[in-house]
Amino acid sequence: MEQGKVENALAIFTNILSLNPNDNQGVRSLAINCNFMLKRPWEVLGISQQYLEDIMPEVIYGRVLALYQLGLKSEAETELSKAVDYLPLVAKELIKKRHSRPKELYSDCVTVGGPDEAYCYWIEQGQYWKNTPGAIDFVRDYIQNNVK
Repeated sequence: MEQGKVENALAIFTNILSLNPNDNQGVRSLAINCNFMLKRPWEVLGISQQYLEDIMPEVIYGRVLALYQLGLKSEAETELSKAVDYLPLVAKELIKKRHSRPKELYSDCVTVGGPDEAYCYWIEQGQYWKNTPGAIDFVRDYIQNNVK
């Protein structure tokens, strides 16, 4: 994937997920990333559908973005509500003007629900949000109208 061979990488990730559907390795997030690179939001939905109870930001926020990209704004808002409930700092990171590296950022782990996880999500997935017209404003409007 890092060498730009996204189709090949996705084939490998898909194979791993078929062999290990519980995905205790987190490969689903890599597969989601590949599908966003390839502009396949419907495939992101397919993956996220397999992990409905997941709280990985790539999965729950990926579901939101994929729905938004497909023009399913009402469904995207429903999923955004769930995502913000689970990982509110990710939504707050998405709408920031500047993304500052958190003081406590480690190369080998993140704090679930922490500012480091939100920042890492932005670094990995923020480009897809920025490149989807209106997506960040969609999150901003939701936060302003629903989160206190």
